[in-house]
Amino acid sequence: MSLPIRISAGYLKNQKIEAPQTSLTHPMSQRIRQAIFNMIGSVEDLNILDAFAGSGSFGFEAVSRGAKSVVMIEKEYKSIKAIRQTASSLKIKDKVDVINSDNKTYLLSAGIKFDLILVDPPYNALPSDLAFVIDYLREEGLLIVSIPKDSSDSLKKQFEKLDLLKEKNYGIVTILIYRKI
Repeated sequence: MSLPIRISAGYLKNQKIEAPQTSLTHPMSQRIRQAIFNMIGSVEDLNILDAFAGSGSFGFEAVSRGAKSVVMIEKEYKSIKAIRQTASSLKIKDKVDVINSDNKTYLLSAGIKFDLILVDPPYNALPSDLAFVIDYLREEGLLIVSIPKDSSDSLKKQFEKLDLLKEKNYGIVTILIYRKI
């Protein structure tokens, strides 16, 4: 049995996030979420994309910390159901747009840009192309990539057009933070 996922800061601090009952997601740990927010600073009034949303923990944390809006894209039905349940229980459905789709399909049709994008794909099925999200990042926007440490060198090449601000390892996870210049 796993520990409940909780929001670590902001006006929703300590509120529970519904974990999807599926092995296809790996909810981002509270420790890693806190480290990312410490590295990037304020997300107040930002429009954020949580690609491969999973449990939505990053997006819910961002809303709690003042994000203007969060688009959460997820293909797994159980994850979509859990995200919607959490958004409803937290009474923040107006700040969270939950999209049941593939990332490329949605982004191509929506044609919008974001201030911050989190890419945290399933580690057991890493997409070969993650760089397509760069086109949907505003100038000076931040891209956060969470990938397995053993794959970071090959995946980093996809983001060479961006300015790498930080790279940190947390156990088997590598967090990369880029700025679009």
